[in-house]
Amino acid sequence: MKHKGLLILVILLVVIFFSTLIAGLVLAATNFSWTDFSDRLNVDRWSNSFFWDGFSFGRRTYNLDENHTDDLKGIKTIVVKAVSERIVVKEGGNEFNARMSGSYSGFSRIRWTVQREGDQLVVSSRYPWFGTHRTNLNLDLQIPASYNGVVDIKTVSGSTLIENSPVSSWQSLQFNSVSGSFLAEQAIWPRLNLNSVSGALSVGAVQGKLSMKSVSGALMASYATSTVPESDFDTVSGHITLRVPKQARLRLQYNTVSGSLNAEGVQLQIISQSRSKTEATMNGGGNEVSAKTVSGGLRVELHDGPSA
Repeated sequence: MKHKGLLILVILLVVIFFSTLIAGLVLAATNFSWTDFSDRLNVDRWSNSFFWDGFSFGRRTYNLDENHTDDLKGIKTIVVKAVSERIVVKEGGNEFNARMSGSYSGFSRIRWTVQREGDQLVVSSRYPWFGTHRTNLNLDLQIPASYNGVVDIKTVSGSTLIENSPVSSWQSLQFNSVSGSFLAEQAIWPRLNLNSVSGALSVGAVQGKLSMKSVSGALMASYATSTVPESDFDTVSGHITLRVPKQARLRLQYNTVSGSLNAEGVQLQIISQSRSKTEATMNGGGNEVSAKTVSGGLRVELHDGPSA
């Protein structure tokens, strides 16, 4: 009996201890400012000495407006590595300019750099591993019209808009994203390679070799001239839209599991057709346009203007 009574007493003391501890933590969480506490201890200064650059207790709002420039001499490829920033690329000026602006909230600062790596100029944003961030950031890039290299953009979820001139001299444009969308109304470069998981991809005035791939993102391409360049579209469930001039010459290969072809008003000459495959030409044929889907449909439509 003595041992049983002692055990009950110990359990009672443990319950009282943890109840008091929990109550104290709740009281501290509701009435104590951890941000003020970190300021008093100068935690930011100590954390900057280690790998938590700019870390602070409590979420803070940061404002950012910074510029980096480069003359692009010797640069063959401009690489952009972004996360969720809205990217706008424009042509103009005599030198490359990158501007990151906007605000975000989190436990520590976002770092971004523009640096040369051999013949590449790399624009990169680095988000801290610890803490989540609500961002409202813009990444504006100005590329001189004289630049004749490659532009390679990689992003997670940020949208990308290309506002280039109709006489752009880039060799090629590459784009890779998870959920970010892409739009270029003057896609006149010799080669385009666009990939996204769920983001929509849209290009207009296409004149060069084109490759567009997605899992569920919609794919749209509009061609500027009657000579439709070699093009490849590949998606699982995304819808594909092709906009061509009435005089367009092409050879169409459409392969699908359960998708459908809609070419109302377009004069396609069917060579062969089955439930899963259609082969056709337009105006006697031309370069091959290949479209592959699992459940995504294909729509071919006419346009009067030079682009989308």
